[in-house]
Amino acid sequence: MALREIPSTFCRLSRREIRSTPISIGRNCRRYASGEAVAAKELPQDFQDLESQSSFTSTTVPNEVIDSFDPIKRAQGRKRELPASRYQYRSPRYYRGPLHPHQPPPRSDPSSREFVPGPFGPNRLEQTYKSTISHDIMTMAYVHKPPGTVQIPKADRLRNMG
Repeated sequence: MALREIPSTFCRLSRREIRSTPISIGRNCRRYASGEAVAAKELPQDFQDLESQSSFTSTTVPNEVIDSFDPIKRAQGRKRELPASRYQYRSPRYYRGPLHPHQPPPRSDPSSREFVPGPFGPNRLEQTYKSTISHDIMTMAYVHKPPGTVQIPKADRLRNMG
């Protein structure tokens, strides 16, 4: 039974190959219109007005427009700030080594995944210094001299700083 099926199967395959050969040749030997392109011709008068408004042609900007452009003045004239950037930096989840281009920020940086807020972090210390300590130091260093006080010249110190 199997021997009877082999010749019929072989005939079908050979017919397919014969039929598909011109199709495959046609696919490989196509000619396209772009292959026969020639130099650009002058456009008819009907299309001249369409092409004159093309964005590819260089346009001349008047000097008044160039001189009136002042981004700093425009920024200062704004009554409210521009919206914040929607981009939020996220540090990489895994440390991939010192040669990887995406490095995580240090642990002390608030944007780090390993950041633990604490009382002695650099940000908290700076905030505490600005809110309380700097005022106390300024108060302790202040020397009050009432108006009209005559300043008495002091003698030189025995040990010169120099």
